[in-house]
Amino acid sequence: MSVRSPAFPPAERLATPQLLQTAIGAILLAAALFFLASLAGIRATRERVQSIGRDAVPSILAAQRLKVSLADLDANVVNELIVAPGKSPASIKGYVTRRQEITESLVRAAENITYGELERKPITDLTNALSSYERLAIKARTLHQRGDERGATVTYRDALAQLQTALYPASDLLAKANTDALRRKEAALTTASTLTMVMTLLTGILLLTVLTATQLFLFRRTNRVLNLPLLAATVVSALLLALLLRAFVVAREQVRIARDDAFVSLSALWQARATAYDANSDESRWLYDRDRRPQLEASFMSKTALLLKLPTAQTYAGVSEATANPAALPSGTTGFLAQELANITFPGERDAAQETVKAWGVYYAADEKIRALENSGNHAEAVRFCISMAPGDSNFAYAQYDAGLEKTIGINQKAFDAAVDAGFGTVHGYDIALPVAVLIIGGLTFAGIRPRLREYDL
Repeated sequence: MSVRSPAFPPAERLATPQLLQTAIGAILLAAALFFLASLAGIRATRERVQSIGRDAVPSILAAQRLKVSLADLDANVVNELIVAPGKSPASIKGYVTRRQEITESLVRAAENITYGELERKPITDLTNALSSYERLAIKARTLHQRGDERGATVTYRDALAQLQTALYPASDLLAKANTDALRRKEAALTTASTLTMVMTLLTGILLLTVLTATQLFLFRRTNRVLNLPLLAATVVSALLLALLLRAFVVAREQVRIARDDAFVSLSALWQARATAYDANSDESRWLYDRDRRPQLEASFMSKTALLLKLPTAQTYAGVSEATANPAALPSGTTGFLAQELANITFPGERDAAQETVKAWGVYYAADEKIRALENSGNHAEAVRFCISMAPGDSNFAYAQYDAGLEKTIGINQKAFDAAVDAGFGTVHGYDIALPVAVLIIGGLTFAGIRPRLREYDL
């Protein structure tokens, strides 16, 4: 029986199998590094979206909404006090509704503490201060029903002090705790996501390089133009790398939309809403507490300036016509509504923001009429006009403004939610897809190289 001569020179028979085995090890090592870097990138990206979309921002907005509820709670109290007992059922109903909202908000906040004592303390302070405020508010309402207007006024002043020195600061601290935590965490998560994206790119390039080098090595040593399993492994690796990089880029853009486009507007708009509710309360307080009218009028004007401060000779209608370009706003225009006008991004947002500013101008003119009526001695008409929801009256004008503001908030909230959902969606499924893809790459590597190794077996 004759023995078949070896197909390869002895030196090549010794070198090629060792190099092919080394190539298998190099490919598997590069694939493992690629897998680890990619998995870290997916998790860092997901954590960044989670931090923005589910942890900090919703808590910040919840704290700002809580301040709105507190302001309107007090507005209902004072609106009840400025009319005869039992003549303001809407205010009594509004008080009950807002009180329930506040309680539910505090319960949700306590159940969703993310940053420990930074959130726990203001929530505790809010709960305690709310109890004190409510006790004083109920007492003032009771004294008013009994006809003790002097006692009701003094007691209401104490309730107002509790609102302004305890409840508002605690809600601001709750928002600040989440804002500060977001800034710290966002900086760290941005660095982590950038680093892991770069590592994914580098390890992906490494894997493609090793696969390509192995393909070339086989071509030179075995004279085969293509090794189909290795080609398939290369295609899978390139496709996976492209999909991962696209997911990272899209998720980063969705985070930017949620944070810079939607949240910046939402924060300004909710602060505008809280400020406006408190200013509206100052209007009623001015009618109710004659002895403190200078301070209350000054308070109304200062809050109006926080909401939207106009340059000299500028009208609300003129400001509302400003474009989305911040440079187009009249020089000297500041305030929460100006911030929104400078950050128009989403379809329908510009029209809603313009209508909100115009409606605030109508309400502001109604406030001037209230003061004119009161100063002319027509107190009953001033009070009626102030709390009336009839078209053309003050509370109707305020409701139109608030509806416009709510519409603008809704547009930004919808965009924020969509961006967060899209951010999560871009990295969805990779926890399963990544290991499966890496196993496929490893299997194809063995399928491509193992037959070549067998050719060197004796």
